[in-house]
Amino acid sequence: MKRYLYALLITLALVFSCVPTAHAAVGYSLTLESIVLIPSKGVVFTFIPQGNFEPADLTGFARINGDTFPLACQVNDMDKVKCVGERGLSRFVGQVVTGQVAGFAFSGKVRPAGGLYCYAIFEKIAGEWEQVGSSCGSARAKKGDWILFKGVVAVFSPNGPAGAGFYLE
Repeated sequence: MKRYLYALLITLALVFSCVPTAHAAVGYSLTLESIVLIPSKGVVFTFIPQGNFEPADLTGFARINGDTFPLACQVNDMDKVKCVGERGLSRFVGQVVTGQVAGFAFSGKVRPAGGLYCYAIFEKIAGEWEQVGSSCGSARAKKGDWILFKGVVAVFSPNGPAGAGFYLE
């Protein structure tokens, strides 16, 4: 009987030693923040992590319309997990994508790049340039570009008196 009990305990110990530790059991999580198509990179998935993930843990995939795309993931300087999908994902802008990263499921809509480049709008008030708004667009502003802000033309200057931005005339 003792022999049987020892054999059973050893077998159970071996079985459980082969099971990987689940991150969720030790306070790990990934929360999806955004899925955005960035023209120069492809579709970028941004997650807010809880816990310290090892680079080897950050594997994943995205699934849309029955197709599966691998994701290349890493932790960026702002302690967020960024994953990039294959360029083929760019054709799915506006559609819902599901998937998994490090064992955590996610679901969200692929959004187009927008507000990628944001600039302050300045107006001279009492002799000082003050920020009165902001303007965002999908293209980098160049010297001489202009926008309408509250019915007034604002011209972009990369080296304006208050820094790069649009200045109301």
